[in-house]
Amino acid sequence: MGYGFYQGHTFGGSPTPVHVGDYNGDGKDDLLINYGDSTGFRVFYANASGTGFTQGYTLAWSATNVWVGDFNGDGKDDFMINYGDTTGFRVLYANAAGNGFAQNYTLAWSPTTVYVGDFNGDGKDDFALNYGDATGWRFVYSTGSNSFAQLHTRPGGVTPLTIDDYNGDGRDDFLINYGDATGWRAVYSVGTSFKQYWTRSWGARPPGRATSTATAAPTSRSTTAILAASASSTGAAPAGLVARVLRGDPRHRREQRRR
Repeated sequence: MGYGFYQGHTFGGSPTPVHVGDYNGDGKDDLLINYGDSTGFRVFYANASGTGFTQGYTLAWSATNVWVGDFNGDGKDDFMINYGDTTGFRVLYANAAGNGFAQNYTLAWSPTTVYVGDFNGDGKDDFALNYGDATGWRFVYSTGSNSFAQLHTRPGGVTPLTIDDYNGDGRDDFLINYGDATGWRAVYSVGTSFKQYWTRSWGARPPGRATSTATAAPTSRSTTAILAASASSTGAAPAGLVARVLRGDPRHRREQRRR
């Protein structure tokens, strides 16, 4: 009938956390897990029938900070890890066969916050990072040749971002709230920089929940009600922006994990 779930595969132990991505590019999501033991990371690939997983790769590292993205645009998800040491970030790219990884890039930075997204729409995931200093956000773009280049900075403290393509142009944007009177700011990518196009004076909680401000978020989740409630915002609010935020519709492949 096309609805409901059944238990198709079980795992022993209690790995923490679990990182989802299509690590072999077959269109089925796989699992990257770590039990905290000497084996380190285990990659479980979804089988051909889509009813289970097979452990196909291990990496004897125990980094707790992991970000998943397709950083070279080959259709297979890679991952970036950080131990908090002087080496900083290590990017491990999925190999051509889709059965392993190779460390091809390091970046000697140790920011406090990292987010992954394709900010320039070239099909390769980039990342945004913040040290909590005066520079604020640094947007570091993948060149696709196993390297990255910092092309944009934007002032701002270590404030959680919600990343998605809110205007449907193929470039990831971000939604941010500093807890001030302006409320939510939707900041759109215009390639290698960003421009703030929309604000909404909801409180610091995610839109769609009750707030402590006089202006409450709409209770209906219909697009019509959402846009009507947004009529007093600065600029035009695209239907995709507010509807996605209220639905809570993040892209699983672009993990928005904070350290």
